Amino acid sequence: MRKKRLDAIRRHILRSEISTQEELQTALLSEDIPVSQATLSRDLEILGIEKSASPSGKKVYILPRDNRPPSSRGELRIGRTEGFIGPVDTGEMLLLNTAEGHAARIASEIKELSAPEVADVFFGPTHIVVIGQKGTTRQALLCAIAPAIPEVLR
Repeated sequence: MRKKRLDAIRRHILRSEISTQEELQTALLSEDIPVSQATLSRDLEILGIEKSASPSGKKVYILPRDNRPPSSRGELRIGRTEGFIGPVDTGEMLLLNTAEGHAARIASEIKELSAPEVADVFFGPTHIVVIGQKGTTRQALLCAIAPAIPEVLR
């Protein structure tokens, strides 16, 4: 029963943005796997589950890399490194400083702009990296994110 429960916990965390033990208990119960809060806490610790901010800024449970089942890493194999497709040519990059805890929200606002100049956005606790598409200048990238952060043009 324990292996089945641990596998179900991994599966739910990989497939859904689960942010509370209650949400996880409900998900497990939907598979007829009842679990107490104390048992669930121990299971999360055994699996090395952590919480991290999602792109939407919500704190969700995540699996550590070494605890992911092989199927979650993708089945695409091109060459020797599983899942690796290839490098992407990009343009300018911006490193933006933020106050502690605000990077996730601001990064989400930048992503919601869906600006064609922006290839991708990454964030940490106090920084955001905005990567421009190939050929995008620094000024064009700044103008593209200005609707989310007007201060970048000052």
